[in-house]
Order: sequence, then C-alpha cells, then structure tokens
Amino acid sequence: MEYLPAILSAIGTIIAAYFAYNQYTKNKLTDLKVEQMQRDNEVKRKRRSDNSALVHGELWEVLHSLKADRVYIVQPHPLGNESMVSVYFESKRKGVESMKPRVQNLKMCDVAKFCSELVHLTFEKGPR
Repeated sequence: MEYLPAILSAIGTIIAAYFAYNQYTKNKLTDLKVEQMQRDNEVKRKRRSDNSALVHGELWEVLHSLKADRVYIVQPHPLGNESMVSVYFESKRKGVESMKPRVQNLKMCDVAKFCSELVHLTFEKGPR
C-alpha cells in the first residue's frame, strides 16, 4: 500500500503523455490540412485572376474595335433557376459611367423594361 500513490502517479503520467502525444499528432495533421487548403486556394486565386485578365483583355479589344463607350457581359444567375441577370465583367472608356452597379440582380421580369428605358436614353442623347 505504500507504493500505491507512486503507481497511480506513474499511470497518470503515462496517460497524460499519451494524450499529449495524441493531441500533438492531431495538431500536426490539422496544420498540414490548413497548409494544403491555403495552397489550393492560392492556385484557385491565380487561375481566376488569369481567367479574369483574359476576359478583360478580350473586352478591351471589342471596345476599341467597335469604338464603343462600354462593353459588358451580362450573365443570368443562379444556375439552374435563372431568375436574375447581373453584369460581371465590364470595360469602359474613361469618363463613361459604369453599368455594373445598375445591372446587379436585375429580375428577369424587369429586363424588357430596362432595355426599353436604355433604348430611350440612347436615342434621347443621340449619337456621339
């Protein structure tokens, strides 16, 4: 009985060491997963940036070849239930107002009215 406290202390130390090692390995695995996610996100960011640069480059070419004031891409969303349209990419000449803030989450039922208003505004101001 005199060795019981020493035995319990030794068992407690072994159990604590086991849990500490187990937690350390879990922390290392978590660190590796976080690093992998960061690398994957960086690759995705670079790919998106490259793709966006290509799209903007093509829009600039169209803008200058057509001698237009602005060129933009209107995309329907959400996928599978296209109920709205938004401008995602836009290129414009210096001093020309952007259409992007005006055509965000425009409901499909309002597209015809918007186009009609756009035509009236275009013909009111006349050609440049």
